[in-house]
Amino acid sequence: MNNRFLYSDTISGRCECPTHTFYDGSMCLNQRFDGDTCASNSWCRTDLNISCIASICVGPTTPSIPSTTVTSYTSTTVQISSPSSTMISTTSVTSATTTVATCTTLINFDDIPGASSTSGIIPNGYKNLNWMNAGYINISTTPSSSGYRVAASSMPFVMYNPTGGNVTITTANGTRFSFDSLRFTSAWVNSLNVTMKTIRSGSVTSIITFRALTTTKITDSCGFCTNIDTITFEIVGGITGSDLTQNGTQFIIDNLCISFGN
Repeated sequence: MNNRFLYSDTISGRCECPTHTFYDGSMCLNQRFDGDTCASNSWCRTDLNISCIASICVGPTTPSIPSTTVTSYTSTTVQISSPSSTMISTTSVTSATTTVATCTTLINFDDIPGASSTSGIIPNGYKNLNWMNAGYINISTTPSSSGYRVAASSMPFVMYNPTGGNVTITTANGTRFSFDSLRFTSAWVNSLNVTMKTIRSGSVTSIITFRALTTTKITDSCGFCTNIDTITFEIVGGITGSDLTQNGTQFIIDNLCISFGN
């Protein structure tokens, strides 16, 4: 008998995951692509000659930095070098590849000290950062049609804003850092408007605006978001999907990459 996780193979009579998925112990998840984390080859798209090497899915043409494919995405970045000097860059991507900047601290939210098995608040000090309105949630506890599961690059946790409100991340020890990249989705609404600001000593150094989707994991990176002490995310709007059960403005992040001392 078929169900939404496993199906019964008519020849062997065994329950198996559908093609291009793998069983994580509780459900079938989509196999992963170049740059995604993995525990074994079964997690990766082996039909595309992608293998699990050192816990990363690696293909025959994988570059030295991970990459991800997006469907349709527009990002506007404003670099502010002084109150009277700005640089504006707008990037539109359709069915193309966006590279991920390298980083010295990869934050995947799977190693939070004292984390519960379901969800909770990210404690201040995690990864030498302080977190405001930032929580973690086990994607296996979320609806399969939501954007929580799409965002995940590793199991079991992703970061989200529990109230649907704005998020602030600051250095916990005064050490400045660079924002390199992140992967994101929207939990419930499409075209969720997100404005990310990087801040140094109270002054905004760059502004990046993008729209989060529920069905596509998107990577955003910045090559000049350096020497900062704070990142904020301002979140509004969105269009509720007909197949989703809620309409909140929860914003999902995984694989946040930063580099301290830069």
